[in-house]
Amino acid sequence: FASPLDVAVDQSGRIYVADTGNDRIQIFSKDGEFLYSFSGTADFHLIKPTAITLIDARDRWSFFNSEFIIVIDDNRTRISQFTIEGKIIASISTYGLGIEHARLGHTAIDYYNNIYVADEENCKIHIFDKDLKFVTSFGRKGSGKAEFYRPRSITIWKRFGQVFILGVNEAQYYWVGVDGYFKGIFPSIFGEEEPGATISLFITQPAKIIVNIHKKGTKDLIRTLLPPLKRNVGEQNIVWDGLDQDGKLVAPGKYEIEVILKPTYSSKSSFKKKLTAYVERQ
Repeated sequence: FASPLDVAVDQSGRIYVADTGNDRIQIFSKDGEFLYSFSGTADFHLIKPTAITLIDARDRWSFFNSEFIIVIDDNRTRISQFTIEGKIIASISTYGLGIEHARLGHTAIDYYNNIYVADEENCKIHIFDKDLKFVTSFGRKGSGKAEFYRPRSITIWKRFGQVFILGVNEAQYYWVGVDGYFKGIFPSIFGEEEPGATISLFITQPAKIIVNIHKKGTKDLIRTLLPPLKRNVGEQNIVWDGLDQDGKLVAPGKYEIEVILKPTYSSKSSFKKKLTAYVERQ
C-alpha cells in the first residue's frame, strides 16, 4: 500500500481498499488474502482514489439487486462506477456537471441504489441514480436546516432510509423524503376535438404518486387519475384524457392539477410533497 485512504466491505466479507498512492483498488478476502486489484484501462485510469463504497447482489436491502463499486478520485473531482470485478461502467466529473470548486468526500448508496456524494467545498450532497445520472443536489453552507459545514462523510441505513452526514464539528441525521417539480403540462389548453393533457414531472426519489383534478377555485374533486402507484426516480408522464369520474368530458373552464408525492421509506407517514399546476378546457 501507499497512503490508503478508504475501505469498503461486501456482504461476503471481502475488503476493498482505496490504495491512493498506487492509483488502484485492492481487494482481499475476509481473512486478508489478496484476491485481485484494478486501476482502470488503457483509456481510463484511476488517479489517487480517495473514497470507495459498493453494493452487491447479496445485500438484503437492495431493491434492484445491483452490483457496483463507486470510487472518488482525480483530486476529489471525479465519480466513477465499476463492476465488482473492476470494469468501468460510467464516470462523470464535477467539471462536466458544471459544479465549481468541488471537493468530494465519501459516498453512500441507498435502498434503490441511488448514489449520494458529500461535497466538502460546496457544502452540498449530490445525488445520482443507479446509472450514475445526476438527479439533484441539496444543502448549502450554514448551521440551519439542510445546511452543512464541510460535509465529509455520509452513510445510509438502507432499510428505513435514514441518512447520517458528518461535517466539521457536526453530525446530522435525515430521513430520505421526496421532492419533485413540473416539467410542463402538454397542452396547457385543450378542446373537445382533442381532449386531455400530459402531465410531465420529475421526481428525485422513488415515490407514490397521486394525481387529483379539481375545478379551479373550488375543492370539488373532478377526477383522481391514479391509485398511489410507485414510480422510480426521473421524469414521469401521466395522461389525463379530459374526462371526469363518470367518464364524461369536463365542461369548459380552468382546472387545478394536484400532484401528491409520498416517500416509500419509513418517512412516508410524516412527509409528502404537493405540486400544483393548471390546465384549461376550451
